[in-house]
Amino acid sequence: MSYLDLEKALDHYITILKALKDPDSHFEDTCLNALIVRDEIQSLLEGHSPSARKLLPKLVTLDNLLKQQGKAIAQAVPLDKWREIINPPKSAWWWYLEAPKPIRSWNTLDWLCEALAV
Repeated sequence: MSYLDLEKALDHYITILKALKDPDSHFEDTCLNALIVRDEIQSLLEGHSPSARKLLPKLVTLDNLLKQQGKAIAQAVPLDKWREIINPPKSAWWWYLEAPKPIRSWNTLDWLCEALAV
């Protein structure tokens, strides 16, 4: 692994994350590219180069940006089908982004039922 390869991958990750915010982008393609680039970054990090540790704060910031887009990604793309094909490990959290669970209207009345039961 080369430090420069990791820097290039992080720069590409930045570009793709910016594209996720662009409403005119091909969102599904951009999402897939973001996940694939994140895989590449992980592969480069597994080379355990001591110099790569300098880039970890930058990666954490970028990962937080991806997580912020996680709900939109999980709702817009077929992550479950992609996971079947790619079969990523559970440690590759970016392949396991989840859409928010729908709130059922009767759940909002739980407090009332509990109060009446008491």
